[in-house]
Amino acid sequence: MAMTDLTMAAWQYDGRTLSTIVSIPFTSLKKTVQIEIVPEQSTLEKTSLLDGKIGKFKRVSKAVTALKAEAARENWWATLPNLVLGAEQTPTKIQYQPNKTEELLNQYETNWSSMLQQIQDHADIRDPVAQQYIRFLSE
Repeated sequence: MAMTDLTMAAWQYDGRTLSTIVSIPFTSLKKTVQIEIVPEQSTLEKTSLLDGKIGKFKRVSKAVTALKAEAARENWWATLPNLVLGAEQTPTKIQYQPNKTEELLNQYETNWSSMLQQIQDHADIRDPVAQQYIRFLSE
C-alpha cells in the first residue's frame, strides 16, 4: 500500500523481524496521535516462541546459501533437504500468513534437531563443512 493511499489505519506483519507494522492515516504534526495495541492474554503467554528466532532466521539464511553451493560443488543437481529449505522459508511463510505464526514457529522448533541431522547426513556436503554449519546454526 502506498503511503498516499493511506486513508485508514492498517497493519502488516514482517516475518523476518517478527514485528507488526502499524500504518496510520496522514495527520497534522500539530496533533497528538495515540495508538493503543492490546494483545490478547493468550498471545502474551506465547511470546517465548519468539525468543532468539530473529538471529536463527538470519543464521539459517546464511547457512542455506553456503550449503546450496557446497551441495552442488560436485553434483550440480543436488538439493538441500526439505527441512533445511523449510526452515529458511519460515519467515516468508509467516509474512504471508501471520495467523499461522504460532504453528510455523512450533514446527520450526520441532524440526530443528532433525534439520541439523539432515545437514550432517547429506551425501553431497563434506563432513567438515557440515560440522562448521551445524556449529554456526547452534550458536
